[in-house]
Amino acid sequence: MASTSKVVENIIIEEIDSTTLNEEELSKFVPADPIKVSNLPPKKPLVSSIEEEEELIKQLVNGELSFSEYNERMGQNTEDIGAEEETFESADSNAGDVFERELMMSRRDAFRGQLSGSGTKDGRTYRRRKCILPPALQGLMGEANLCYARGDNELAKKVCLEIIRQVPLAAEPFHTLAQIYETTDTEKCMQFMLIAAHLDPGDTHHWMRLSELSEEVGNMKQAVFCLTRALKYDPKNIELRVRRIGLLEKMGEERFVLQCYFTMIPYIPEEQGEYLLSVAKKVAHKFHQESNGPKALEAMKRAYEKIPQLFTTADLNLLLELLIMVGNYEKVVEILCKHTDVRVTIIKGTVTGLVIPESLIIDFRTKLAVSLIHLHAKPFIDTVINNILLYVNVEDDGDCVLEVAEALMMENEYDRALKLLNPLVDSQNFSYAEVWLRHGDCHRAIERFDDAINSYRIVVNLAPTHLDARLTLSALLKLKNQPQEALKALEQDLETDLIDPKLLYERCFMLKETGNIELFVDLSYILFSRHCIKYRNREEAEVAASVHTYTQKVASIKELRQVRLENLDDADGPEFTKSTEEPTLEEEWALFQDVVKTAYESSRFDVMEKITLAALTSKRFQCYIRDIEFMTLIASLSNRDTLVGYYIIKEFLMKNLQEARVWNLFNLLNNNSEEIRASRFLQRMLNRHGHELDPQTNVLRANYWLASGTYKYALNDYMSLYTKTKSSIIAFLVGVTFLQLGSQKFGHRPTYLKQGITFMDEYMKTREVEASHEIWYNMGRFYQQIGMHHISMDYYKKVLSFTNDMIEEHSDIVDLKRAAAYNLHLMYKEAKNYDMARYYLYNFVVV
Repeated sequence: MASTSKVVENIIIEEIDSTTLNEEELSKFVPADPIKVSNLPPKKPLVSSIEEEEELIKQLVNGELSFSEYNERMGQNTEDIGAEEETFESADSNAGDVFERELMMSRRDAFRGQLSGSGTKDGRTYRRRKCILPPALQGLMGEANLCYARGDNELAKKVCLEIIRQVPLAAEPFHTLAQIYETTDTEKCMQFMLIAAHLDPGDTHHWMRLSELSEEVGNMKQAVFCLTRALKYDPKNIELRVRRIGLLEKMGEERFVLQCYFTMIPYIPEEQGEYLLSVAKKVAHKFHQESNGPKALEAMKRAYEKIPQLFTTADLNLLLELLIMVGNYEKVVEILCKHTDVRVTIIKGTVTGLVIPESLIIDFRTKLAVSLIHLHAKPFIDTVINNILLYVNVEDDGDCVLEVAEALMMENEYDRALKLLNPLVDSQNFSYAEVWLRHGDCHRAIERFDDAINSYRIVVNLAPTHLDARLTLSALLKLKNQPQEALKALEQDLETDLIDPKLLYERCFMLKETGNIELFVDLSYILFSRHCIKYRNREEAEVAASVHTYTQKVASIKELRQVRLENLDDADGPEFTKSTEEPTLEEEWALFQDVVKTAYESSRFDVMEKITLAALTSKRFQCYIRDIEFMTLIASLSNRDTLVGYYIIKEFLMKNLQEARVWNLFNLLNNNSEEIRASRFLQRMLNRHGHELDPQTNVLRANYWLASGTYKYALNDYMSLYTKTKSSIIAFLVGVTFLQLGSQKFGHRPTYLKQGITFMDEYMKTREVEASHEIWYNMGRFYQQIGMHHISMDYYKKVLSFTNDMIEEHSDIVDLKRAAAYNLHLMYKEAKNYDMARYYLYNFVVV
């Protein structure tokens, strides 16, 4: 009786015939808790038990399942070259298995089994044991092979299929079937070979043969896969690795070719030293080109550790360059001492002795100097510098001199670096912008600003697009109190030059500091335009204000342009460079706020509105869109652009119905608006959401009726509010409404005026005493309107005789004396009392 098997991730419990085990062996088996399968999301359900796997193999053999479907269900993918990427393990580990990620392994080989008596007590897992045919089936397998040898292929097939039916996981019948079909059906042959290889993965010769067949039929990816599986069990086989590289080169997989060369280096024996060195150099040069210094160094170091005697001067130079790149300066000195007559004594990390032979080549001399500088060999720095100046020709090998100078600069040895840079800037062949830039950096570091300015000027002349040089030159000129020169250093031709955003950003700030406000605002707008839509007409600006999501704004403006048969993209305006040095989002947002504030303070409301409207379409500023919308609202109110303001405030109001400040802004817009749409929107809003709002909000509707001349509707709303609030201001508005009704040509004039006087008296009684100034003026204005001038004059004279601290402090806002005096002057003038009219006019109105 055989036990059933359970399959969990990476573990298979093999079927074992219990009749072959004695009681002692059987007692070693204990129940085990199942291990949960972790996330492996397949396209189709993968097999989860040996029974399922056996069933799949049977279906495959019977033709009920295609080989690709079998691979998919088993989690195999021999076509995935991308899974071959390999890397070295750490330099301290054994060569062993060098794959960090191998080709996608088959589901079959991903399973791990537990050998009886071992298990996973020490945290390890074991490969599943090869499925061995029972003795009876072994004899039957021999018969099948004998039939095949005699040429009786049909009988051999039947015997193999019977063995597979009984033991589907045995590799032997699949091997024989592959041999049978080798001359008649190559595809079936390869399929049976693949199954056999998966069931017996340790047979490297079988994988190699399968790779050859795959290459013959043109399936290069499968050929690579098979070689990779063979290398898993024979990693030191250089021939296999070379063959795999050859296949990858034919496929054009350069990336994986490089990785395969890289992983091959530890396995190339010293006997093939020349080949090892050539591979290491090839890999190192390629990684060096890709700026991957650590990998390039790893390749050369592995070769050097095995065959240092084969390294030529050029090879050593490459190795030293890579060591310097990663900062391993002590190793550089060690190698130079080993291969040349250089003698350096280092005790406890400190250089105590130095001998530099005259015969040392220039490249080694340079790398020795750089390493000693970074090792802080201070007693020998001057010796190193003098040695470079003595033995290195500046006109021929100025790059070596510059390399040493840069090392000195990295260690803040600027005075000493100038000893090497001065000959370079005076030379004919190496007076480059880069050298002059280093020259200026040194002078700036030691605060020789005049010399630094001269050097940076030369850099700008030699390389006009050099951003750092321009910025530094401008900063130094500003430090020397030469603001106009500093501005000139930042200038760019907006018509012909490619504009650098960072340079333009710095120039904007410089213009603000020098007081050139107009140019500051204009250039800032150009800077923002690189990520904003440039409006071509008023209609596009209105669309940007009325649509409230970025994608819809852009789509609506493009649709407008399509209707007009215009080009969708903007072709005019300056072109900006794709610089990585552009201002950060926070820097540019701070500049934007500064520009808007400046435009507001200088009363350039049209420019303020143009800038804020443009920013509404900025993808870069979308995280600040609510702030930009508010700035646009303020700009439109200040610029008397009530239509744009209406589009903005409408959205604000719909989202902030309970916010009094938003209602105040809306009322301000409504009072200044010449369009009726804002009032209509208010009417719809109050009808729809009136129950959600403070009752005081309804006064806006009443004001609208009053302003539009619909006095009875206004009176109805005002009376409703007065009944609920008994507010003195509402009483005043009711009185004004009755005054307007009583002033009409037709109607119950006396009744309306009496009611108006009643509410004005109520207003005067309930209004605060501190507001007497306002009360008397309003009462005077009321009686003046209905023609009762004698009463009106008394109230106006009270206004002229009244004062308090509030009026004195804010006379330009709340003082009504001039208005009262002017009205008195009009009434006296109408009564032909010109002396009194002149008196009030000269004493209270004329400034």
